[in-house]
Order: sequence, then structure tokens, then C-alpha cells
Amino acid sequence: MAVMYAGSLPQSLLFDINTVYNHIYYTEGIYQVSVNISNHLSWAVLTAQMIVAMPVVNMMWAMPVAHASVGVSFVAGVVMEMGTNVTLVWDFGDSSASAVVSKLRTGTFYSY
Repeated sequence: MAVMYAGSLPQSLLFDINTVYNHIYYTEGIYQVSVNISNHLSWAVLTAQMIVAMPVVNMMWAMPVAHASVGVSFVAGVVMEMGTNVTLVWDFGDSSASAVVSKLRTGTFYSY
């Protein structure tokens, strides 16, 4: 069995149905992962796309006040250490429309 991760050389591995094969990506991106399985009678190539991104880390509320006046807007925010392709869905609990914010950057202050 040959396994190839995008950006690397193929690795030949002895196939074992009970083995889990692990790989670590060190750079964000979209990778093509393929495996070529063969014996003396047949072969197959399987390919899949792997999207690698930074997880959301250390997300915290960033609200300067815990109280709001009726009819007056307030600032609600989220601060996070890292994360890519982040989507925040705000629900203010009063049956109003939710706000959806999508960001690609890391370490950003999001407010509504």
C-alpha cells in the first residue's frame, strides 16, 4: 500500500486492516490525500480532500458592561487567540434576527 499526502513523497506501508495510519500537517491549506492499494490481482486508488486550519483557541467574551438600557445599543464582542475560517452566530436571546459574522483572520476582535 502506498500513501501520499500532498507535498510529500509517497510512503510504502505494509497494509494491516487493524492499523490506523497517522499524519500531522504543519501548514494550513487544502491537501489531496491518496492511497494506492494493490495485490497481484487488482488495485485501487482512493483520493480525498483534507482541509487543514487553525482551531479556535482561548475564546472569551469582550463586553465592557453587563447591563444595557432599553432602546440603547451596546457592544458585545469576542476575543480569541487564534482560529481561521471562523463563523460567529450571534443570538441575543430576545427573538430578534441573529447576526452571522465570518472571518478569515486570526487574533481579531469581533463586535456586533
